[in-house]
Amino acid sequence: MDLLDAAAVLLMLAAFFGFLNHHLLKLPFTIGLLVSGLVASLCVLGIDHLVPTWHLARRARDGVLGLNFADAVLSGMLSVLLFAGALHTDLTQIGRASCRERG
Repeated sequence: MDLLDAAAVLLMLAAFFGFLNHHLLKLPFTIGLLVSGLVASLCVLGIDHLVPTWHLARRARDGVLGLNFADAVLSGMLSVLLFAGALHTDLTQIGRASCRERG
């Protein structure tokens, strides 16, 4: 699995888990994604335990170990995370805090 495939799978899973969280769990977005990812991981382990001939856990582990995470984080995910953080920044609060420090 190359970097583009992994990014597509992660984006699809995040959208699916976000949809489930919004309609079923109704948790804050980040907490819902965390819980959904944990449940998905436990499901992979459970399926691997029930049907060991599928080797689902080994395939998932091999896919994760096959990625160069330094490349993935610095080249792909960091820019998206910084953009998302900047998008949710309230500039009026930064301006007010700056004025309080000066005066």
